Amino acid sequence: MENSGKNKIVWLSIEQLHAHPDNPRKDLGDLTELAESIKANGILQNLTVVPWASQEGYTVIIGHRRHAAAQLAGLTELPCVVTYMTAEEQHTTMLCENVQRRDLTAYEQAQAFHQLAFDFNQSVQSISQRTGFSESTVRRRLKMAELDQSKLEEVSARQLSFEDLDELSRIEDIEKRNEVLEHIGTNNFDVNVKKALQEQEYKKRLPSLKKRIKELGLEEMKRSDMYSGEFDFLETVDVCTYEESTELSAEAAFYVLEEWLRELKLYKKAPKIKKAKEDKKTKAQMEREKFIKSRQTELDKLAETFYELRRDYICDITMTKNNTEILARGAAWAAAFTASRYSTVNSNEIDKILGISDEDKLSYDARFEERLLRSQNRKLIPAVIYLLFGDRKDEKSHTYYSADFPAHKVNERLELIYKWLGLLGYAPSDEETAYLNGTHKLFIDDMEESEK
Repeated sequence: MENSGKNKIVWLSIEQLHAHPDNPRKDLGDLTELAESIKANGILQNLTVVPWASQEGYTVIIGHRRHAAAQLAGLTELPCVVTYMTAEEQHTTMLCENVQRRDLTAYEQAQAFHQLAFDFNQSVQSISQRTGFSESTVRRRLKMAELDQSKLEEVSARQLSFEDLDELSRIEDIEKRNEVLEHIGTNNFDVNVKKALQEQEYKKRLPSLKKRIKELGLEEMKRSDMYSGEFDFLETVDVCTYEESTELSAEAAFYVLEEWLRELKLYKKAPKIKKAKEDKKTKAQMEREKFIKSRQTELDKLAETFYELRRDYICDITMTKNNTEILARGAAWAAAFTASRYSTVNSNEIDKILGISDEDKLSYDARFEERLLRSQNRKLIPAVIYLLFGDRKDEKSHTYYSADFPAHKVNERLELIYKWLGLLGYAPSDEETAYLNGTHKLFIDDMEESEK
């Protein structure tokens, strides 16, 4: 049956209708619900078809799911509008119709935009007008054509969101974009995008900052000179947010560019201070200094040993139903303590416990977060809570002034850590207890006692 007027709906035998071989929608999805609806209510929207060029019958252009579901429902005729299109018009119509589907995946939509632009020479403006999407959206989707297509198809199974793809398109370097693409649809995606965008801003702004440095005649320092005492620190400049209008310290004469932090540090020469001529020390004074230094070293080593005992113990703890409440209490204690003392967590110890090598160096927050998100290890949770206390190998219960004999001091951080570890079953040694309460023999000044 043929139509006698433009856009006139006619009823065609379902046996005369054939799916278009180049329909971009290869997977029609589950048709059960649609077939049941058609059984109950019939076809509510007509199909658009063109005469089959090589044989009798018609090729479906719009309505492939309805056609397939109607077959499942057992219908014999379907309402259709018969139209006439060139092969190119058929393809572009199917693509435009598919692009507007709500259930279209991000990957499928990007492929459709790509075909419209590159296979059928449609301009961004034309695609925008035909599909109803903004020109900026079309451009972002077309950027996906630059990605590694095999990798894109592989990760598309993760149900990519359009928001994630838009974030990915902000990365200008195609190699970096393909690298971050591997993380899309996972918990690690946001942090990798953030790192890539920070690196992008750094590379964009660095040439302008280097030009400014040259104009100001600043001299580059060795990083080791930062701690030599020969230079006074002035300010830190965040390269990622640097603008030509940014004011730099007028006193600056030297700089260090810390690329891994993306920071520029400015210095000036420290004023020379004349040292007073020291009086010659007596033999007894030198012996006393040597004794104090030796005792200080012994206590330092002892404190480090006790730290290793604490750390090794907690790293062997696994989170269970029985200790969940204790672990949660520890997390609360650690958070309250570090916040009230303005303390920081030791990033080097985090690296060791979480198994992060020097080659994995990223920004501190990114390293920490990425490792946590990647892991579902219940043994990691107690260790992470422990890290929040800010414990470290130089956490001491003794004073460390070089001129004075080391004395016991109350260390609130250690007292809290040991209280929590005790709830988890940790039993400190006698020597450890003596060190913590100040009764250890190393706190006795043997030299002073012998002189009395």
